[in-house]
Amino acid sequence: MRHGLRKIRYKISRFVGAPRIDAPPLFMNSMPKAGTNLLESFICNLGYKRNLARCLNESNISKINIKPSRGYFYVAHLTEDGNFHSQDFLTVFLKRNLWDCMESYVNYMYFDTKHPVSAFLRNSSDTEAINNLYFTKNNPNRRPLISEYLRFYELNLGLYDLCIDFKDLANRDEAIIYSLSDLFGKSEKEVFSCLDRALNNNSLTKNNGKVDLFSAFDSQSVLHLKEKVQAYIGKE
Repeated sequence: MRHGLRKIRYKISRFVGAPRIDAPPLFMNSMPKAGTNLLESFICNLGYKRNLARCLNESNISKINIKPSRGYFYVAHLTEDGNFHSQDFLTVFLKRNLWDCMESYVNYMYFDTKHPVSAFLRNSSDTEAINNLYFTKNNPNRRPLISEYLRFYELNLGLYDLCIDFKDLANRDEAIIYSLSDLFGKSEKEVFSCLDRALNNNSLTKNNGKVDLFSAFDSQSVLHLKEKVQAYIGKE
């Protein structure tokens, strides 16, 4: 109960109140399960406030009037190059190793019992359900998950002001600290401090490391799944 209230207060704080930074409007796009919450926490620590809009995706983007406002940012999972590039936004894209994203997706959905994918995974005692979720239409999503993720590889990342790899962000890589400092016009010390606070916050995502479904399976079966995923794009 206490954790639930803290989660609600924390989420509301990202939207409510005036920004503490006078900075260009920001548009943040990312692959699902690429570490979006970490990057969002970092941006909020800089002083930005999130626009009053849900995470933008292909199903809701046409219903929302995207308006750039100083000190505010949007969060999106968009697989097409949108007109936000031609507006007055700083634009960042967050990417992550494909296998890591898809592994995280399974753990997240397993934990989210309200989603039909959760029951689909829970009713299987081996990796067959994950295989069907990843590579076939025989799952509640009615489409292979791999096909959804591969659409992000068709984006023109050269249109973004900064492309961030989750691994570099999580490791406080010196080059990404410098790039973020340059993008936001903040000192490297301040950027490092804001990122460090984001990394040390207890994650408020649904799974938060509680579930690692893959640890229950034979390592060779998991390796086979991983190799099938990597075959689509080559080893990253």
